[in-house]
This record gives sequence, structure tokens and C-alpha cells, in this order.
Amino acid sequence: MAEKDIYSVADMKKQWKYKKLFDGTIVLIEYKKENETVEIPPRIGRDSVSRIVVNEDSDYGEVFNDEVKSVHFSEGVSYIDDGVFSGANREVSLPKSVLVIHKFAFNDFNKPNDFDEKYECIGDYYYRKEGMIKKNGMIIIDGILCGSDGIDPYKCEWNIPDDLEVSSYTESFPYLYYKRFERHPFSKENLMHLEVGKEISFGYFPADHTGIVSPIVWEVKCIEEGKALLLSKDILVTMPYDIVAQENRSNPNINWNNSKIREWLNGVYYEFAFSDDEKSVIMDTEHEKCVDRVFLLGEEEAKKINPNDAIVFLAKMGEKKSNSYSFAREADTNYDHLWWLRNYGNNNNGDVMSVYPTGEVDRKGCSITMRNGVCPAIWVATV
Repeated sequence: MAEKDIYSVADMKKQWKYKKLFDGTIVLIEYKKENETVEIPPRIGRDSVSRIVVNEDSDYGEVFNDEVKSVHFSEGVSYIDDGVFSGANREVSLPKSVLVIHKFAFNDFNKPNDFDEKYECIGDYYYRKEGMIKKNGMIIIDGILCGSDGIDPYKCEWNIPDDLEVSSYTESFPYLYYKRFERHPFSKENLMHLEVGKEISFGYFPADHTGIVSPIVWEVKCIEEGKALLLSKDILVTMPYDIVAQENRSNPNINWNNSKIREWLNGVYYEFAFSDDEKSVIMDTEHEKCVDRVFLLGEEEAKKINPNDAIVFLAKMGEKKSNSYSFAREADTNYDHLWWLRNYGNNNNGDVMSVYPTGEVDRKGCSITMRNGVCPAIWVATV
């Protein structure tokens, strides 16, 4: 008689809430039992466990309930997220496989005794000291790119060797994920029968703080001859319009043409989110005397869709949930954000218009260094 698999899917479902990630590994999000001692499984079924994360699906607001006094890891888990051990004081044994730990995963009073000897805090994360190399702003541990040390997240300037593995928890750099997941084939036929008001999946982007890369859902806002305007259904990221405050607010030195947010949308985001086949149907669009593939919605598009009242049109699109993953680790996935428009506000001080979660348009504008939501827009060819 074959020995029972203690890590079978059936048994593990009784003990854990979990999700499967795009790279085929498992993220644990809640322990269901009330045992005092817990073993972190090395796998569930055939899939290895790679990380532990607290998210909105947890009944307790944390991974472990108050009955748990001791947590023992098997080798394999590589990342522990914010708040996993920030509750009750527990005995925790960390294996060598844990490379990255969020700086708020533990409280100061419940860190393992040798924690500070084994891990170094850089930015928002602790990185395992053993095997760590810092090179050109990259933090590499055992040949795995695990994070960054002061790199501008708007830029994609790393020369990453082909033999360098990219960890799936390098949160500030979602464009690196293209090395780690396979896209479903894209068919142009999907764009031939679009209807205004309907939704379509097109492209991929990390959907939440578990690191799961998911299809981007778009709303069809306008259809013209041979093309359609798509607007992201959700806020995909939160970020400043630009990272440098306006030097002369009466004569702004930052505009859409030279903004960091435009650079990111048409660089990092565009390269990561869309396959070559998808890029082939995204059309060039001219804004502010520059050509974009991806852009923020502006009054120009609003007037085209609803010439009688562009602001009413924008207001109807105000209720968007934050699906924020990158550049805003502090943003809760259930929190509603303002989201950026492209145009300057009407107070002539260099601020940029945005839309409140209620749908009200902030015509005066927000400071460009605020971390507002980003809802990309694209025109796609339908023939």
C-alpha cells in the first residue's frame, strides 16, 4: 500500500488558504487550524510553496490565529510579506531558503534571535546576507535577482544577463516578470466584435500584492471606423505624475510630453504588459505634439465621446478600485484612489487634473508629486 502523501491537495486545503502564482508556485495566505505548532509545507500536491502573504482573503486579518505559538519552515519558502508575524509573539524558525522578508513582517519583539545577524535591511526589505551581491543597484542572492538598491523604478536600464534568474517578489520592477510567465496566445478576432460598454481582456499586469500576473480588463469607451478606445477598468498602479516638483508653477517645467508617468506608460508598462502580437494592434496617438501608444485619458478623448459634457463622461468613470501592485506597496487593494487625467488643472499652478473615486473631477488639479492611480488608455485597431 502506497504511503499517504501528507502534502496532498485534499489535506492541505483543510489546513490552508492559498493561491497558485503565475510561476506555478504556491502562496499561503491563512492557516485554518488552531494548533499551537504549525509546519509550513514545502509543497502542496506537486507545487512548491514559495511565499507567505497576508491579504484581503484572510478571515483574521493575518496568516496565523492567536492559538499558534510556534511556526516551523521547511526549505523552499523564499519570501515572507508584510505583517505575517506582526501579531502574537511566536517562535519562528527560518530556513536558509528565505531570501527576502518585508521589514514589517515581524515586530521588533518577536524577531528570531539571530535575525539581524542573518538579514540586512535595505529599503523596505530584509535580504539574506549569506550569498548576497550588490551590483549596479541590483541585490542578487545565490544568483537570483531579489531587489534593488536605489534604482529609479520608472526606468528599465538594467542589463540583466540571461543566466540571472529573476525572483517573483521583486515588487518595484514588474517588467521583470516577463521572464517568468507564459502569455496566452492573442487573436485579432477578439477585437473585431467590440461593443461600447463591454469589457475585454488584453495584455497582462501584476494584479495584487501576491504577485499574480493577470489579464488586464479594459472597458470599451468609444468605437470609430477601424479602431476602439479602451480604458483600464481598474487602477493598475499608483504613482506620481512626475517625481520632481514644479520649479515654476505659473510656467510649469513638467508637461505630459516630458513627464515621468508618460515615460513609464510608453516604456516599462508597454514593454511588459503587451506581447508583440498585441503591440501590433495598438495604434499611435498624438497628444501634446508627441506620439503615444499608451496614455492617460484627457478632455480631448472625453469631448470626442461626449461632446455635450466631457466632465459628465469622466465622472461616470470615476468609481475604480485600486488594483495597485507596484510603486505603492502601502496601497490596500480595497482602497479607492484618485486617478490621473492628462490635462493641467484650471488654477494655472502646474497641478494636473484627476478623478475622485466618487466620480467627481478635480478640475483644479493635484500636485504632480502625489501618488494617484493610473488607468491606462489605448486605441486599438479593430480591422
